[in-house]
Amino acid sequence: MADLGMTGPETRHLANLCSWAAGLDIGALPGPVVAQAVNVLSDDIAAIVSACGDPALKAVRELALLSGGRAEASVFDGTGRRTDRYTAALVNGAAAPWNELDEGSRRVPCHAGIYAIPALLAEAEAEGIGTQEVLRALVVAYETVTRVALAFPQTDLKLHPHAAYAAIGAAAAVAAARRFDAARFCNALTIAATLVNPGPFDHAVRGSLARNMWVGHAAWTGLRAADWSASGIAGLADGLHDVFCGMFGCCLAPDQLSAGLGTSWLILQNFQKIYPCCQYAHSTIEAMADLMAGLPPPLAPGEATEIAVDIHPKGLKLNQYDPPTMLSARFSVPHIAAVMAARGRIDSETLAPGSLADPVVAMLRRRVVLRPYSPDLPPPDDRAARVTLKFEDGREFTAECLCARGSPSKPLGQEAIRRKIAAICTPVYPELPAVFARMARLEEAALQAPWRDLIAGSISQRTR
Repeated sequence: MADLGMTGPETRHLANLCSWAAGLDIGALPGPVVAQAVNVLSDDIAAIVSACGDPALKAVRELALLSGGRAEASVFDGTGRRTDRYTAALVNGAAAPWNELDEGSRRVPCHAGIYAIPALLAEAEAEGIGTQEVLRALVVAYETVTRVALAFPQTDLKLHPHAAYAAIGAAAAVAAARRFDAARFCNALTIAATLVNPGPFDHAVRGSLARNMWVGHAAWTGLRAADWSASGIAGLADGLHDVFCGMFGCCLAPDQLSAGLGTSWLILQNFQKIYPCCQYAHSTIEAMADLMAGLPPPLAPGEATEIAVDIHPKGLKLNQYDPPTMLSARFSVPHIAAVMAARGRIDSETLAPGSLADPVVAMLRRRVVLRPYSPDLPPPDDRAARVTLKFEDGREFTAECLCARGSPSKPLGQEAIRRKIAAICTPVYPELPAVFARMARLEEAALQAPWRDLIAGSISQRTR
């Protein structure tokens, strides 16, 4: 490993991580890792596209585009517009978490894909970087920022991961795309670490749309951190420790920065979503689905006098009974359980703005009781839920889900992911799913093409 002049346990591990990241070549990536990188890229672009019609996001996007610069990077909003890379990264980054359809790490709260992809795609399109190089840079960024999250874990969820880690993921992606050496790669990370923000986790639960802007802001910040590193600006070698331990009060597990590099791929240990809500609520949805399927007629879940949800510790934080916004609704187990009871499923049609004002859903929210799940279970069953419906005649019916679909131990499967992506993208970009399919087949012509050429025909036409 390169000698970056670092001392101390965490800085030595950071030096190892940066040297590995700077030296990683596409040929060193196992086939399953490349395939998963395509999977993450396609899925998270779909998450961005899913939000393009949201009125609040549209207002943010139009304001940002007023001051946009040269047309070098695409905005994924169905208009075919291009702007400067910094503005494109910002607006696409803001869209990425909007509908809670993005993937994330199952090991630690960290949504590495959306932290890396908005800045990476803007950089790749502006500079004519090849698709294969985009996938390599995505893997580098994914492994880097997830290891940072593992090395500086929180004892609770006071700090939202989008606020804490997104700038580091974006900086890592751009540094990898620009082929920075280990020293410059490290400088980009340590600069970005000082530019993260103290965004509280409960801003999502309480419905503040400022939370959605953290990823967009971080995409811009990550690009600039890479710029400044290239200009000779440097952070401090122990900057990560100063920020996460000194300022945010995180714990320290320094070996996690370099543990398993090149052998244990964190991008293979992610979850993917089919429900447009916080993953901590997915086990509740699936427990209710099993429960409802077994209810004897004529009982209906909406007739229950109580909906008791025993849920894992992270899920207990999703406790908003009167969600003021759709973001809050996507982080509300009472609302999600009520919609499930009233409508029989959770998807983008049922968990929609109309559900906030639905009087039946509002009534059922008041019948939801949140309780701690017992016993505590080890991974992969550490996000379990048990749901009990109680009826006026005294009967009770219970079902539980130990691990929701989409987790590494219960993967969705490629067909389910392709259907999700096609359902989101086809109305906006009819040809984009075919591009993703070519990448998924690892077609040489697709992987060797510049990213901007590969996607140009599929996103350049105005559909909105």
